[in-house]
Amino acid sequence: MLSPLVFTSQFPNLALGLEPAQLDALLAALETEDVAAGETLITEGSPSDALYLVWDGSLEIEVAGRDRAVSRLGPGEVVGEVSLLDPGPATATVRSDAGCTVLVLRRAQLERLWAAHPAIATRFLAHLNRELAHRLRRATIQLNRLRAHQMAPVKAGRS
Repeated sequence: MLSPLVFTSQFPNLALGLEPAQLDALLAALETEDVAAGETLITEGSPSDALYLVWDGSLEIEVAGRDRAVSRLGPGEVVGEVSLLDPGPATATVRSDAGCTVLVLRRAQLERLWAAHPAIATRFLAHLNRELAHRLRRATIQLNRLRAHQMAPVKAGRS
């Protein structure tokens, strides 16, 4: 089992406000998975129901139609929160670029945690909601900048 102190240092927002017994229950719900370089965790368009917390190493996020990764996640970051909350087709492919270790929380484990420890699940879900809101804001800002750039008038050169 993971050390609560080490987990808290790696994922402080997920552990925020949890009492020691609650943190132990959360850690017991997580699975540790070693991922080889190039291995795919999530495939775009395929069903997924798990959240991945990057413990070490890094993951690349790829989207169809793009010739390179759109994002890279490292230790302390999470991916798959939408799939955990609403199982369905994944919106991106997530692949380990050089090997990594992730902590996995599957939907069934979250539901068991929620039934046994509603306060833990509520805090955990509140953190995921904040993370989703942050990502949505960042994506909206990037989209607005892109639109503004595409709509900017082209100035004619002087002759």
